[in-house]
Amino acid sequence: MGSWTKNSALEELQRLIEEIDVLKRTAPFSAEHVRWQTNCYQFFKDVFGGASLYSRSFYALTFSIRGNRILPAMVGGIIAAQKLVRQEAYVDDLESAKGILMGALDHLNRVGIKKVFAGTLPKTLVGFLSFRFEGGKNYATDVKKFLEMQNITVLTAEKFEPRSISEKVQDLFDLEPDFVILIIAEDGESFWTRDEIATMLAMKKHVIPLVVKGAKFTQGLFGDLEFIPFSIDHISDTYIKLMEGIEFIRENLSELDEQ
Repeated sequence: MGSWTKNSALEELQRLIEEIDVLKRTAPFSAEHVRWQTNCYQFFKDVFGGASLYSRSFYALTFSIRGNRILPAMVGGIIAAQKLVRQEAYVDDLESAKGILMGALDHLNRVGIKKVFAGTLPKTLVGFLSFRFEGGKNYATDVKKFLEMQNITVLTAEKFEPRSISEKVQDLFDLEPDFVILIIAEDGESFWTRDEIATMLAMKKHVIPLVVKGAKFTQGLFGDLEFIPFSIDHISDTYIKLMEGIEFIRENLSELDEQ
């Protein structure tokens, strides 16, 4: 926590919150934005610790487009439309950041400087990320970045290799990941989903399906396995519940290590 006091930390949080309205009028990753983002990173690390829910939620923000967005028809053509969509995504994440900072301020004000520090990130987990290349690639890119910010090593089968997908996946399973995340996008389940589920459950590993609303998804296939729904192009809707699942897995593995 360094030299931070409750009052100085509250003042810094208020300052970071107030800067957001000014940042909304700047371009994403401008000098002003990068400076503010860096200050937020350092503040959360010093005062709340890398393992804090606030820190990890903030680290997950990309301030850029996630998933697919429909470009509006504009006088300036495609370039102008792309710029507008990028700015909208940037502002959306600034609003999310504002909520995270306000939550952190409330927590700090409630419990004090000593009780908000959650420590550094816990030990690295290994997760396997499964998705259909045709429809789930963009979602997978965002989830992979989010997981890596949670101190998780992410395995995928997306790298081209001149052999069958089933062989590639089996080799990755042989590395014994701690859990698997299945992304069920608009085009529904992949034909190998059943095998992946069966393999991981047989290995007594955790399975977390992320399912876009309206996608073809045979829930009976998974019995009573819980899944996390999300709206089209809003994979970040899953992040809070995904963090809860990761915490459960970490706690479960810690208990096994102690036995």
